[in-house]
Amino acid sequence: MNVLISLKKAIKSFFAGIVLLAATLLLLLYLVFNNNAFQNWLGSKATAYLSEQFKAPIRIGKISYKPFTRFTLEEVYFGDHRNDTLFYIDELSFRLGKLNPDSMLFGLKNVVMEGTYCKLTTYEDSTFSLDILFNILAPNDTIPD
Repeated sequence: MNVLISLKKAIKSFFAGIVLLAATLLLLLYLVFNNNAFQNWLGSKATAYLSEQFKAPIRIGKISYKPFTRFTLEEVYFGDHRNDTLFYIDELSFRLGKLNPDSMLFGLKNVVMEGTYCKLTTYEDSTFSLDILFNILAPNDTIPD
């Protein structure tokens, strides 16, 4: 009988330890994601990747995350292939929609843009400032230099 009671106590202690470990990990993740240094690092990595993919200057001043609610990007700048402003957003906030880890695609919900500026230009050589976006959507084309 004492062995059975000891086994039950050991199992309860084991599961209590697992729950405590999971709660501690969630708390650490929360603290890391809400750390300004981490958010700035993440923003610099994201803008470097996006600038390389679009072959255009892209900057994000600040990224903030409210767990399970919203992402907010501040001072979002997207330049065109001639380093002119394509669009600028003071504050862009959104929620993540459906995530598809296999294709690395995700949806956005409840997108709000405040202080938005968009500049559409036709250049002398008949190219447009929006060409950079069209070329990304049509991958067989090349991005103008």
